Amino acid sequence: NQRDGLLEEVLERFENAGYLSMEDGNIKITSKGANLLSRHLLREIACDAGPYGKHVAEETGKSAILTSTTRPYELGDDYDLVDVETTLIKAIERLTIEKLDRFMLKRSDFMVHETKKQGSLSIGVIIDKSGSMRENSKLDAAIDTAMALYELVKRKYPEDKLRFFVFTDEAKEVERWEILDASVGSGYTDIRAGLFAFRKASRRDEGTREAYLITDAEPNYENGVHVGFDAAAKGIIEEAESYRREGIMLKIVMLDKKRYLREFASLMAKKSLGKVLFVDPVDLSRVVIKDYLRSRVMIGRWGWG
Repeated sequence: NQRDGLLEEVLERFENAGYLSMEDGNIKITSKGANLLSRHLLREIACDAGPYGKHVAEETGKSAILTSTTRPYELGDDYDLVDVETTLIKAIERLTIEKLDRFMLKRSDFMVHETKKQGSLSIGVIIDKSGSMRENSKLDAAIDTAMALYELVKRKYPEDKLRFFVFTDEAKEVERWEILDASVGSGYTDIRAGLFAFRKASRRDEGTREAYLITDAEPNYENGVHVGFDAAAKGIIEEAESYRREGIMLKIVMLDKKRYLREFASLMAKKSLGKVLFVDPVDLSRVVIKDYLRSRVMIGRWGWG
């Protein structure tokens, strides 16, 4: 249609001028384009508000992440938040082909991404309590890790939220003291249920969501039915992909050394854009605490976990 044709022509002009680049159908603003926006557009607009507008712009950005929702530009918004495509489309809707040569952006055209504050973490510790966790003090190590992490968060990072989950053939969220009940369940393992329990419970939590899945077993159970490894693995990969879509960092802490389980853990990390930690039980607390502190450093430095 006419609007699409105008958009393509404007995008081509901006690309030829070096303000934009097109990669796999996605519009990316170049450093030249960012400088243009900064110097001649948004900074000029922000000056209308005097020193206050400039101050707000300086405070925006590194403590937030972009969402897919957009809104009209407001004084003080950082130019990095501009949704280029939506802004151009809005401007083009005012134009006809005859006016294209006089194409100019107006302040009312600018649309920016909504942001979500990201100065805190929502952490899920998801512990496998199936029968095999009794071996080699694996369950004891997982419980000690949960307790140590709780103490660290309480003392140093009270703004973070810590949730605990246990699972065997089903999953549930528990209070800290309930983890100390070291009883183990059956030989059934529904890892997907544990992952889903945290994803669902944490949807309204502020900040970055991260989950530590502590397990040693192969999955074999789903929705109350023994389905075997292959079927259970397929469901877990689907859940891992849901983690990726919702921006949850999944950290698989694998306590077993079997090759196929390690390969499966690596696949989970790949599908979720997370990571896998291969750990001996004796090192579990140290590794998880170190990883959590690394996430805190990254949030403090760049605004993401």
